[in-house]
Amino acid sequence: MYSKWILLINLLLLLVSCNHSKKEKDKARFIVENLPYSIQVLNGVGKPGLGKAVRNDLISRGFNIMDYRNARHFIYNKTVIIIRSEDNKIDVNKLKNALGIKKIYYQIKENSDYDLQIIVGRDYRDIFPSINSQMGQLSEKNNSKERW
Repeated sequence: MYSKWILLINLLLLLVSCNHSKKEKDKARFIVENLPYSIQVLNGVGKPGLGKAVRNDLISRGFNIMDYRNARHFIYNKTVIIIRSEDNKIDVNKLKNALGIKKIYYQIKENSDYDLQIIVGRDYRDIFPSINSQMGQLSEKNNSKERW
């Protein structure tokens, strides 16, 4: 008799936690969809497929990714955001909360194609945990010639 109650309570807790998780994802998606920035993703690590994996992750979260490619150098330990547009529409706090990236730099570039750039660093596993399985699959296949 007690085991049935315990099972029922666990089932209810599971349903409540799943619903809470969905609400958190919906809330995060709402925040992202209200950040209409044009973004370029740069692979600052040099790991093949990383830029594309981050791009796909961000698109699935509602971000407007215009381009992805390698950074000039593969020296980035931390993922950073670089604000390129001098337009005041960029809400830095919302951006930091939505992405979990702490370092934001301003390098305004007149007539930039992008409002901001995300340079992916070696901490990408912490910032983009959902791409870990994609990166593992790429490492296992090891037949990808793309460097983005």
